[in-house]
Amino acid sequence: MLVVRVLRVLRMARVFKLARYSSSLQTFGHTLQSSITELSMLSMFLLTGIVFFSTIMYYLEKDEQYTDFYSIPAGCWWCV
Repeated sequence: MLVVRVLRVLRMARVFKLARYSSSLQTFGHTLQSSITELSMLSMFLLTGIVFFSTIMYYLEKDEQYTDFYSIPAGCWWCV
């Protein structure tokens, strides 16, 4: 299994090497690099919302007999 994992990583490295020759992939990489602060802020807000609403759903539904919200992580999966 270790050999398969190493081969997968090497295959991903080959894709990144091809990005040097593709101008569209270079543009995409520069765009991601220049907007990393905005993307991290968006991720933080999304994660906060997911945790908040899954916690609310768990505490509202925890006393029901046949509920899918048996834990907060299950509520997180519902939010996603």
